[in-house]
Amino acid sequence: MPDLSTHHMLTIYNDPADQSFSEMISEILPEKDMRILLPKDESALLQAAQNSSLVIIILQNEKDYDVNLAKRLKDDRMVVADILAVMQSEDREALFSILSKGYDGSFTISQCEDPLFKKILKRRMAQGSKRLAGFILEEEYRRFSDALSCAPTSVMVFDREKRIVFVSEHYYRAYPVSAPRLIRGISVYEAFEMMSKEEKISENDPRYDEIRSFWYNLSGDVEFTLDNGISYRLKATMLPNDRGTIVTAQNITEYVKKNDELQKALKRIKD
Repeated sequence: MPDLSTHHMLTIYNDPADQSFSEMISEILPEKDMRILLPKDESALLQAAQNSSLVIIILQNEKDYDVNLAKRLKDDRMVVADILAVMQSEDREALFSILSKGYDGSFTISQCEDPLFKKILKRRMAQGSKRLAGFILEEEYRRFSDALSCAPTSVMVFDREKRIVFVSEHYYRAYPVSAPRLIRGISVYEAFEMMSKEEKISENDPRYDEIRSFWYNLSGDVEFTLDNGISYRLKATMLPNDRGTIVTAQNITEYVKKNDELQKALKRIKD
């Protein structure tokens, strides 16, 4: 996965032996926080491209063996950078043909010396950096979600206005009917009404008021058993600096069953 600290990188592939092209880029983009990567093979190119906000591939001409690299790179979902082709041949009519191979732009070497090329690079770098930063955050969120989904305890996070920020996969499995609506932004009141309806816990149910009080206040804890025999313990924990609340739900069915058996055994002994 790309590293957030390296998302201002530019990759150049097939740089000439004298590194004349990369040196030219260094002169027109002298930003201190930008690094230029010069991979030497396709494997290294893919790794570099995943961490870059812009990729430039230098081609001899439109029939260069590497002309299809853009498509191969874009087949990788972790590559979000624009991919530009720079052709050493001055056959400008071939530039359109190169674009058809999946590149986001194509230029000749002489066009790269035009002052406007600097503006093009800076704009593409800025756009690519934003996309890569967003992709990194998305991947981190996915890893966070996957980790919580594998945990034995389900989690639901609310902001300070009691609106959903995150719901672990457990809830989607437990509430398949309500799942499509358990999304970021809905209020705790809506979430409770949907889940209680799916569990067929109506206002006349003796469990209703206690469970509703827990969800509406998002404080303390509550234990209850559903009609299907599954028992849960819910606990609400405030986040620091009043940033919201985490609600954890733990399946305590086995604990409740063993406790009931113990109580029955004690009752038989007393009788």
